[in-house]
Amino acid sequence: MIKNRDRQPAKDFESFKKELNDSIAKIKQVNPEHNIFLEIESYNDEMLFKFWESQRGSCLFGLTFAAKDVFARQNRPLTLGVKPAAIESANETARAIEQLMQRGAIFLGATNLDPLALGVFGRNEFYGDVSLPDESGRVVMGSSSGSAAAVAAGLVSFALASDYGGSTRIPAAACKICGLRSNRISDRGMFKLSKSSDAPGILTLDLRTLKTVLKGLDIQVENSSRMIAAIPAGFAGFIKDFELKNMFYSATDRIARKRKLTEIVLPFNLDDLAAIRKTIAVAEVAETFKDLNLKTQQLTNQARAIMRAFQVQKEGMLQEAKDALDKIGKQLNGLLNGSIALLTPSCPCALPSAGRTAAHISVELLEKFMIMANLFDLPSLTFSVADVSLTLTGSAGTEGELIALALEIEEILTASV
Repeated sequence: MIKNRDRQPAKDFESFKKELNDSIAKIKQVNPEHNIFLEIESYNDEMLFKFWESQRGSCLFGLTFAAKDVFARQNRPLTLGVKPAAIESANETARAIEQLMQRGAIFLGATNLDPLALGVFGRNEFYGDVSLPDESGRVVMGSSSGSAAAVAAGLVSFALASDYGGSTRIPAAACKICGLRSNRISDRGMFKLSKSSDAPGILTLDLRTLKTVLKGLDIQVENSSRMIAAIPAGFAGFIKDFELKNMFYSATDRIARKRKLTEIVLPFNLDDLAAIRKTIAVAEVAETFKDLNLKTQQLTNQARAIMRAFQVQKEGMLQEAKDALDKIGKQLNGLLNGSIALLTPSCPCALPSAGRTAAHISVELLEKFMIMANLFDLPSLTFSVADVSLTLTGSAGTEGELIALALEIEEILTASV
C-alpha cells in the first residue's frame, strides 16, 4: 500500500493482497503496546478481489486509511473512546468512509481518541493512552490521537478525524504531519461533540497526499494561491513560550522575503472570544451528552465538569454569547473576504523537541490559537516544515487555496533551511 505520494499502487492482485495484508499485520504488531486502533478491519480473498476488480482504476486506489471512532460503520459499535461503547450498533456507515472507498481507498480500521472526543492530550482511561512506535518521545495529543499516530507511524496513508477545538490540527502539529479541518467533508454519520463547532478533518503525512485525498472528495486544489498570508496584530503578546515565539517569527521572516506577508487587526479580543466559546461549548456539549444518555461509568471527570458547569450557567448567557459571536463573525468574514489567510503558530509548535511533555502545553493557549476556525466554521490547515508547525485559516470554501498557499510556504522554508 502507498504510504507516500511517490510510490505506485500494486500492478497485480497478488501484489495488492500482499501489501494490504502486510499493512494489517504491522498494525496488529504495534497496536497492543501503542493503543492506536480500537478495531482493525479484516478482508478475505474474495472481498479483496472484488475491491481490486472494481476500484483499481480509481483516483485513490492504493491508499489506505483509518477513521477516528466517531465515524459510524453500519451494524458496528461506535465507542467514542469509552466502555461500554457509547452507541451499541450504528444505523449507517459515515458518508465520508463510503466516499473514500468508492474512490479506491481501502479502510483499515477505527482509531483511538480521548474519551467522548473531549480532550487534547491523547489520553484514554478506557483503552489506554496513544503513543508513537518510534524513539522520538513525542506526545501525540488529541483528541484525534489514534488517527494522527496511525499516519505519523506510516500505518495508513491518511486518516479521518474530527475537529471540535483543534482536535485534528493539534495532534497534526504534535506529530509533525498535516491536518485539515473542513466542513466540505461530509459529516453525515459522524458523531459531533458540538453541533456548531465540530467538523470533519483529514490527517496526512504531507501536503501533496492531502491534495490527492481532497481531489478524491471532489475538492479542487489550486496550483497556486492568490491568498495573502496575514499575522494577527498583537498576536506575539499571547505567545509566552520563548522557543515557540522564536520559531514562529523566524519562519515568518523567511516567508516575507519571498512572498507578501501582512499584519491584520482582528475585530475581537482573543480573551473575549475564548469566553464566548466556553459558554457555547458548555451548553452544546452538555446537550450532546444528554442525548447520548451515557452511563455513569462512561463519563470522564472532564465530562462531569461540563455537566456541572451547564447546570449553573445563568439564564440568557447562551443567547448573549451567540449574538456576540454572530456580530463578530460578520466582521471577520468581511475582513477575510476569501483573499486573506490568517497565519499563526500551530500550538504545540515546539512540542516535538526532545524532552517536552504534555505538561509544557497550556490548554488556554491551545484554545486561543485554534478556536477561531471552530467558532466561525472556517477551513483551517496545520502543516509542519522542518522544526516549525504553522496554521492557515481562511474564509469558507477556501480549502484548495489554503493548501496551495501552504505548498508555497513549504517551498520557501525548505529552500532556506
